[in-house]
Amino acid sequence: MPTIHTLPRAAVHGYLRVLRLPLDAAGRVTGRGETWGPAVAYESFESKVKGVAGSVLRDEDLLDESTTQRARVDKLRKAIESQAAADAKKAVADRRLEERREDADQRDELAEERKRAEKANVEKSKADAKEATRRRTTRQKRSAARTEQARKQAVAEKATTAKAEELEAERDALLERKQAAQAKAAAREVGDAAKTVRARRKANTN
Repeated sequence: MPTIHTLPRAAVHGYLRVLRLPLDAAGRVTGRGETWGPAVAYESFESKVKGVAGSVLRDEDLLDESTTQRARVDKLRKAIESQAAADAKKAVADRRLEERREDADQRDELAEERKRAEKANVEKSKADAKEATRRRTTRQKRSAARTEQARKQAVAEKATTAKAEELEAERDALLERKQAAQAKAAAREVGDAAKTVRARRKANTN
């Protein structure tokens, strides 16, 4: 098997292309670009192989390719670093944006909770006021009922008293008439007795 020291430039290129085939296939399958980590690592490997081969074979073209490829690798690595920094920056920005969204959601949720609490307090206040009105109305009705009952009772007692006084007056009048009749009868009896006495006296005198 020929060694790297005996390979001409074309053989070096062919050798590297064969080694790169699996990587290119994987890159096509995964859709990776030239800044893919394994691709950049292989570019670095190629530049080193070409540099060694160019030095051994005293091939200036391979040495130039090695230098150019190393510069390309440095550029790709810087691009990867820049992309990583941009991705990190974007991740930080996305995280901050998500945190702001979460804070906004929390504020909205708190505002909604306060709104629900205020609504519940208003409804409770209305219910309490309605209950207080109902109780006050009930008390007023009961008080009015007691007042009406007391009035009716007073009227009934007054009517009973008046009736009793009327009956008592009637009894007194009846008693007075009876006593007057008795006195009149007694007076008649006394008058009749006096007439009888006078008549007897007159009869005895004759």
